[in-house]
Amino acid sequence: MLNKDYLGPGLAAIALAIIFPSYWGYQALLFTDSNFSGSDLVNVSLDLSDWVFFMLGILEVYIYFSLKRVLADRINFKSIDVLLILIICNSAIFYVGNCAIDLSVFFLSNMSAERQELATKTSFFLSAFCMFMYGMLDLLIAIMLLIKFTILPTWLRVFAITSLVLGILELTFLVEFSIILYPITLLILAIYFLQKPEIIEVV
Repeated sequence: MLNKDYLGPGLAAIALAIIFPSYWGYQALLFTDSNFSGSDLVNVSLDLSDWVFFMLGILEVYIYFSLKRVLADRINFKSIDVLLILIICNSAIFYVGNCAIDLSVFFLSNMSAERQELATKTSFFLSAFCMFMYGMLDLLIAIMLLIKFTILPTWLRVFAITSLVLGILELTFLVEFSIILYPITLLILAIYFLQKPEIIEVV
């Protein structure tokens, strides 16, 4: 039966599971376009994709906050609170940082080629750093959940396993596989948010 207590987070996780691969799939097409150049890593114009990117960040932060809340509400599990706060901060740095770089290039339209190249490199290294942090944090979250594996609700067990694999993929920078697995992880979270809670308390 549908649980409406976490309807918002559940719908947000489903929305992100759909939008995330669609957005990055579109970006992958741009990379393979014959007219693509390295300078296109940062935008010189604001378009729909920029707003979609910003929306991804908002949804991601909201889902992680909701996960922290639902774990405390349903199973009194607070062991990964710090890790969830860190992954929220990492998400904010990734999305806000890249948006700020794009906005600086857009508003400073007369920016020199050297500065545009610096913006491109900054965006690349910021993204690589955040990808590494995503991997580390997903891995640690998975390990902390797996320690309590036998007493966790079913869908949290599945989430822990997918988070473990996702963390390994992110640490090895296998981006294509991460883009496939991350939406699956989100759908698992959506099911957990929306289902009636199992009466389990983790001490």
